Amino acid sequence: MNPAPSAVRPDGGGSRDGGPWVPRGGHSRRAKNRRYRYNCRFRSQLLVISWNAEGIRNKIAELSRWLAERKVDVAAIQEAQLAGKTLTVPGYQTAVVSRRARGRRREGPIRGGDVAILVRDGLSFNVIRGSPLLPQDDTTECCAIRITLSTARPARHLDIYNVYRPPIRTSTADDRVDLFSLDGFPTGDSVLILGDVNGHHPDWDVSCLNPDRVGLLIEEWTDRHEWRVLNTGAATRIGYGEGAQPTAPDVALAHRGLAARCTWSTGTDLGSD
Repeated sequence: MNPAPSAVRPDGGGSRDGGPWVPRGGHSRRAKNRRYRYNCRFRSQLLVISWNAEGIRNKIAELSRWLAERKVDVAAIQEAQLAGKTLTVPGYQTAVVSRRARGRRREGPIRGGDVAILVRDGLSFNVIRGSPLLPQDDTTECCAIRITLSTARPARHLDIYNVYRPPIRTSTADDRVDLFSLDGFPTGDSVLILGDVNGHHPDWDVSCLNPDRVGLLIEEWTDRHEWRVLNTGAATRIGYGEGAQPTAPDVALAHRGLAARCTWSTGTDLGSD
């Protein structure tokens, strides 16, 4: 007759017969191993999302439920389109908001823009001041935070940069100049750069056959600094209208050391393109 399976708590306590919990320190090596695997799987993970909201003010309730259900730790949002309003999401700290640079030029009012980072309540962070963008770049938007992962010495942290590079059209209605560059960004192995760059390359967009200028720029920068693209190639944008082709203008980047410990996947449609 096979023995009953062990009953094990996440903290490692347990008993073989499902009876009273064995005090911590009185459990077997197997229970300790289970606790270690549990900690590695759940407590050591940081879940970060990147989302072009295409306007967030009417989607906060749905976003709040989605973040809570999936236990998201950090949300990097592009095109929040706050129009000067504050951003409040239950269960999350509004770490930083960067207002639009010049947004998208169209006939009539300027639309688009605003990047923000939300951090789950209870997580410790600091806002990273100063911009890594070129001083003359007045179209790209960026904000960043430093998440404290451990206070044990040496302290461990992760810097997260949220980037939005708006599409710049060649037309008389759009007088902007694209000066986007990654050269001012940090290149260490505790940095994550993500966002909507409106750039395409086969490295992260399987529907792209010929990389554009921004795609080539990112490829060259990542090769030079031994960074990796985290994307799997899956589409991150569906688009509107009949016959719209799925594409991937969004990208997540990390140093090869950090990239080896990361996984990437697409999420749920929350009412954006």
